[in-house]
Amino acid sequence: MDREFVNWYNGHPDFADLAVDLAATREVGIVGLGNVALDCARILLRPPEALAGTDIAAHALQQLRASAVREVHIVGRRSPLQAQFSGKELREALGLPNVGVTLWPVD
Repeated sequence: MDREFVNWYNGHPDFADLAVDLAATREVGIVGLGNVALDCARILLRPPEALAGTDIAAHALQQLRASAVREVHIVGRRSPLQAQFSGKELREALGLPNVGVTLWPVD
């Protein structure tokens, strides 16, 4: 659903009515180690006040203000070395309040 979610929060008119109920969701799992996965996590975890001054869609900001999401898990199939986001993007995500990283040992 990440493509639809991205289009939804970016205000694409075909996705404005996407059924996203963040008020009823405490945990979100995102599969992938790309920049889109990290962007989705950042949108879900960033305080809505910080997003209010951006070009985020009004309907998405309204949902994010009512969001109950407290945990976002990014799950990758490979090691962090194969991640397709920049160090700057990762630092920005790690700079959000109450965000941490857990890396599981490679089998």
